[in-house]
Amino acid sequence: MTVGAADVLVELAPPLFAGQGATVSLNRLDTAATTTAPGELSFVVPPVRPGAPALVSVDLPRSAVPDGSWLVRVRVDGVESLPELVDGVYGAPAVTLPVP
Repeated sequence: MTVGAADVLVELAPPLFAGQGATVSLNRLDTAATTTAPGELSFVVPPVRPGAPALVSVDLPRSAVPDGSWLVRVRVDGVESLPELVDGVYGAPAVTLPVP
């Protein structure tokens, strides 16, 4: 994942092919933080058009992702990416905003 001033780039592996859409889900990891931000965010990626090249990344608008630490998951064709354990709890892949 790459964080820029205007967007958060989520790399997709494997990429999305024609007809495949996705949902990128972010779940707040820093739940102890005092915040009014939501605990979960979802971004729908429309299906790749027939004949279009495979989609290898998705840009999320930085303005739509509040500061904090977020667990990142991607759902494609009803199958969700598996989070990884970090110190016994799901904690990766993750992104922290603003970038430290």
